[in-house]
Amino acid sequence: MSVDTQYPFGERVDITLKLGAEKTFPLCLRIPGWADEATLLVNGEAQDTPAAGTFSVIERLWHTGDRVTLILPMKARVTH
Repeated sequence: MSVDTQYPFGERVDITLKLGAEKTFPLCLRIPGWADEATLLVNGEAQDTPAAGTFSVIERLWHTGDRVTLILPMKARVTH
C-alpha cells in the first residue's frame, strides 16, 4: 500500500493498494470530527458520504492498483 498526501497541509489523501493476490478485507479510514463534508472515492467512484467523527469502513474484494481517495475539506474557522 502506498499513501500520497500533503495532509495536514493539503486536503487530499490517495491510497494505492499493492497486493500479492486479490483479497477481501475491510479498509477502515478515520474521518476527523471537523471534516463535515468529507468525500470518499474508490477507483474514481463516489462512495457513501462518510460521517465526521467516525470510521468509514469499505469492505470489498481488493486488487493491486485499486485506489482510494479521501478528501477532507479544510475550512478556515475561528474559535475562542
